[in-house]
Amino acid sequence: MVNKYVIVKGHPVLFSSELIHAEVVNNTGDLEGAGFFVIMRDAQTQKTKVICLGESTSLAVSSRPEIDQKIIGDFLKLEKGTAAQAPLMSSPEYKSSDCNTDTTKKKHWVVILKYISRFLFLKARK
Repeated sequence: MVNKYVIVKGHPVLFSSELIHAEVVNNTGDLEGAGFFVIMRDAQTQKTKVICLGESTSLAVSSRPEIDQKIIGDFLKLEKGTAAQAPLMSSPEYKSSDCNTDTTKKKHWVVILKYISRFLFLKARK
């Protein structure tokens, strides 16, 4: 499942792809990166990782894949193995046809991301 993100002062704000970046945050100059992300687990290595790409056209901010992937991965504690199970991907090309499309997992991720983005949005407003 593809979602959106914004990096504000080194902190990720993760939210549903149904929202527009500019609806979630204002471009006040504190934005460091923005775009789309997906969380995947490689079938061979069993490692879960974040893939960031694209840009926010509404905020005119691009993603910084290497940097943003690390920030979001650290935030979700993917390296420590405490994140929920990500969809299995069998090839490094990450084709959507290889994805485990279990709807229960998708629903859980949507709920988790909504709570995380709401928490971060409220925290950023303080």
